[in-house]
Amino acid sequence: MTLNKKQIANRIRNIREKKLGLTMEEFGKLLNTSKGAVNNWEKEKSLPNKERLKNIAELGETTIEYILYGSLEDYAKDLLNELEKELKEDDSITDKVAASIISDIENRLFPEYFPPNYKDRESLEKQFNEYKKSAMKLWKNYKEIDLEIAQRIRSQISNDISNNLEYFYDTTYNKDGEKGEKVSTRADEIVKRLESLDRFQREYIDSFRFLNNDESVESEKDLVEKIVKELDEIEKYTDRLRNLNETY
Repeated sequence: MTLNKKQIANRIRNIREKKLGLTMEEFGKLLNTSKGAVNNWEKEKSLPNKERLKNIAELGETTIEYILYGSLEDYAKDLLNELEKELKEDDSITDKVAASIISDIENRLFPEYFPPNYKDRESLEKQFNEYKKSAMKLWKNYKEIDLEIAQRIRSQISNDISNNLEYFYDTTYNKDGEKGEKVSTRADEIVKRLESLDRFQREYIDSFRFLNNDESVESEKDLVEKIVKELDEIEKYTDRLRNLNETY
């Protein structure tokens, strides 16, 4: 990926000014270079060599990788921005499809409630490329979109069931295999609704194997919308329970 000189310049400036509180001249002396060289780095005219990058990283108590690429979140956003530029230059991809591709990858890179799977730049790049391949294949092939959306709903519901039980009971299961004390009188009701939705979506996914025409697929879309609305309500209720738990 192309280095973003503007961001590199900002990170060097932040180390000099905010971390160390030094003038350009003072910073240059620490690095055995001139005020002019520091000015060129911060004006995006040039980059420090490897040795000076190492010294800047040590002074800033950070890493060379951070100076060049920023945090993992910064790097992920840079990858998305670069892909967005590529898609705009591709005449075979409409603006709407490009927006869907970017949104798809972004939602998977930055999950709302759970930590991302990547731990370093290498694993982030690998995951980004996997998501990119999947999103490009999906949004450029409309015949597969319905099934893909349904599969993602299935995954979301399954995750909701396993990850949200802790907000419905003080302890999900006790040592005898029984559910713990209820956090809310509605706990059983919400879990029952989740499990009902889970059974429905499994049947819905299976039905795709037997659908042979677009009209059949279209007729099922209202059911998908119903599921999404149900999930929204469950998510709002779960948020309230989560906040209640954090309060106490």
